[in-house]
Amino acid sequence: MSYTKESLERVLAAAGDATVDYVNSAGARRYMVVTTDFDNKYIKAKLSERKRAFDETGIVVFAWDIDKFKTIDPATVVGITPMSSTLKNV
Repeated sequence: MSYTKESLERVLAAAGDATVDYVNSAGARRYMVVTTDFDNKYIKAKLSERKRAFDETGIVVFAWDIDKFKTIDPATVVGITPMSSTLKNV
């Protein structure tokens, strides 16, 4: 499935925390565990530490597995799995 910026924003907002599968610049498939919900103390503290400007062409997410903000290019996303389905809401 291909995503536009708007459709990716909608899917990620609905998913909450999610695993995003994407293809990196070298053509390898990778993943990140991300959220677009920045409304907690931990992420807000990280946001205040951020030194670079956000890239306006992609979707800004917080990647839990690498503990930093990343910008995802919608064109590289090949799959999204909500963590609730992975964890079965346990």
